[in-house]
Amino acid sequence: MYRVILPLLLVFNLLFTGCDDLGELAEHWPNTDFTRRTVPLVDLEIIEAKDTFNAVNHPKKVALNRVKDVDEEDAVVSVALGGEVCAYPKRLSRGWVNDTLNGVPIFVLQCPLSNTTVVWERPVRRGKPLEFSPSGIIRGSEMLVYDDQTESFWQPSTGECIVGDYMGAQLDNIPCRVESLERFQTHNPGAKVAVLQRKVRRFFINGKKDEDAVWASRFFDRASEDYFGRLKPTTLYPLFANEDYDAEKEGLPQDALVVYVPSLEKAWDLELLKEQRSLQDHNVVITWRPGMVSTAFGMSGRGSIDIGNLVVQKRLENRELEDIVYNVSFMGAFREIYPDLEVEH
Repeated sequence: MYRVILPLLLVFNLLFTGCDDLGELAEHWPNTDFTRRTVPLVDLEIIEAKDTFNAVNHPKKVALNRVKDVDEEDAVVSVALGGEVCAYPKRLSRGWVNDTLNGVPIFVLQCPLSNTTVVWERPVRRGKPLEFSPSGIIRGSEMLVYDDQTESFWQPSTGECIVGDYMGAQLDNIPCRVESLERFQTHNPGAKVAVLQRKVRRFFINGKKDEDAVWASRFFDRASEDYFGRLKPTTLYPLFANEDYDAEKEGLPQDALVVYVPSLEKAWDLELLKEQRSLQDHNVVITWRPGMVSTAFGMSGRGSIDIGNLVVQKRLENRELEDIVYNVSFMGAFREIYPDLEVEH
């Protein structure tokens, strides 16, 4: 179902294993109840051992003027809850963060495979909030996450538990914005930024090869200056290609970025939003402004793609605007999770 895009074979030393029987999964995941599942086992593909990647748990938060190693145009995930606002820089996170904001346990997820970025409220089970970590297993071009209590598997783009004790459970999404640090600072001058207290492995290309060009030593131990020299700084690199994707039928390449609004069950090509700058559909208003660079498999910093700042809001009865949940992902990954949903372009 998947194939690794050829240039990445130069640096990845991965063995992709489709799971068509329970034996291998049970060996790696003895605490997961595979009898409870909503998807066939063959949909699950092991790309790394459990806990090869770990979530960041309860990072330190500092004032904006104390943030290092993040450029003004770099992407952050901003979350506002009950008057408390925090930014989670994509550059400084592994992609998965368990935290608490204004007393609410949250999970900030930035899937490095599909570009999916969501924030969930972590539910309380058995007297404590669940904590989530990346599983090393993919489905639909997304890396599944698992909870620490039952090791059930959860799908990033939908927030649904697809395997395990919590099968069928649905996590509550919290509205967030993916925006530049500069834009976040402009609108939230007194807010905090979550930072890591130690260096961690990076799962994305961040362009600062002199500082930390080789991340995740098991994955990138063969990375070289020659390889980085061949990367096109204006190209996104989704890790997986959907072999069933029909670009001619869709009218979009599978590495195109699409914006999905669950409340409308509609999606738009990001390039369309760039052209229009503002779009209204029913009571939903989407605006796009330039000034945020990509950190998802593209080169961050000078010369990288300007993904831009998206704000997705609904207009209330009093005419005020309120942020709502949205998601930006690669078209190929989006189509695997939502095979029948129309994408306007």
